[in-house]
Amino acid sequence: MSGKGTPAALLMAKSISLFRCLCKVMEDISEIISLMNNELCETSVRGMFVTFAGGCLHPESNELSIINMGHLPPFLVGERQIQKIEAQGPPLGVIPGIMNPAKQFSLKNSRLFLYTDGFTEGRLKKGSPKEVGRELGVKGFLRWLLQSRKMSIDEQISFIREQCKTQLAPRSDDQTLMILSGE
Repeated sequence: MSGKGTPAALLMAKSISLFRCLCKVMEDISEIISLMNNELCETSVRGMFVTFAGGCLHPESNELSIINMGHLPPFLVGERQIQKIEAQGPPLGVIPGIMNPAKQFSLKNSRLFLYTDGFTEGRLKKGSPKEVGRELGVKGFLRWLLQSRKMSIDEQISFIREQCKTQLAPRSDDQTLMILSGE
């Protein structure tokens, strides 16, 4: 999401409400996101947008339909493979009329990681002189996920918390992590 303060909070509240309401009356995640995008393009303040990564999980089959619109790439980490789910288009509220098909994945024996930029933009406080002060980045965050991939979810969350505490300088941005497990 762009911006901070009240306008950004209002845009996020509107986006969440739109998503929740549309999900109650529609099933096609691509259509839901297209309608959200068009509404945000019509009504948002110039220059404001919402990055979005979300989808629909069918728990009985572990099938996942997901769309990434301008957000950091979620990672689907399995026993033998890693899938990076790149953005399929610009953030919501930028260009009206966009319709992207959802990508389909199986969550079976895998974990899906959705996260905010508070992790990737965190500054390293340890390492070589060349590394100190640099951002952790997407690759650094992925490295943490891979180092902890065989842990239980609770252990993995504790590991990531500890990495943030010991490896990153104090930060002002939020760090939000959501893990979906098909194990």
